[in-house]
Amino acid sequence: MLDLVKAEALKITTARSAWIIVALLILGMAVLGFSTGVGIKQVGLSATPETTPTLAEPIGPIEYIGSEPLFTGTALMAVLGGLTGASEFRHHQLRTTFLGANHRTQAFLAKLVCLAIFLAVCSFLGAWTAFTTVQLGLGGLGLDPVSLSDVSWRLIGKAALAWTLMGLIGQGVSILCRSALIPILVFIPLSFGLSDLLAKAWKLAEYLPTAAAGALTASPVHPAPYGEARGVGVLTIWLLVTVGGALIAFTRRDVGAR
Repeated sequence: MLDLVKAEALKITTARSAWIIVALLILGMAVLGFSTGVGIKQVGLSATPETTPTLAEPIGPIEYIGSEPLFTGTALMAVLGGLTGASEFRHHQLRTTFLGANHRTQAFLAKLVCLAIFLAVCSFLGAWTAFTTVQLGLGGLGLDPVSLSDVSWRLIGKAALAWTLMGLIGQGVSILCRSALIPILVFIPLSFGLSDLLAKAWKLAEYLPTAAAGALTASPVHPAPYGEARGVGVLTIWLLVTVGGALIAFTRRDVGAR
């Protein structure tokens, strides 16, 4: 089992696509966070739509300002999980894996554990970058970008948890489909507002995984339809369904790509 974990860790950390996604995450959070902070600094923390017509809504508490760009991380981590899960099915790479250890359940668990650790580290760094660069953009109006605040650190932790679970869900979907295309086509639009539009027309859309991820980092300005505890529960259910289905498919069907 340990050899499988080492092999999977090597695959993830040497995959070019994984590091491209991580670079996009860190760079995107830095750019979005800093530009958000600069924009708010120009109008002031107390600005409202009444006093500043360019604002669509009031500015939230300073501890929550870094949560605005987080939807981008939700999409990127789901895509990263999808790319990682589908990578083995390209060019029949999984057959090579089983030559060294012909135990599918252990191979699947090794993939899951390694990806979870990688996602957790990258997610934490991405969320921390978003909150830190927002405060840098705010300048003297912001919090100390090093120490931040207790609320900000809790939001960073909850964002890292939500992104990690989304990445694992993306992996499960890609293994079920033997393709990364489905997670990309589904989770990117949902993360960038489609889930909110669907929720307005269909109540059950509030329980899509992207909506549940948003509940963990909701701000007073953008409240979620339910609390973070339910959000974790919804994400856990999606995780169990997708990863459980992926495990069954991984261990019972042919390992080749379609």
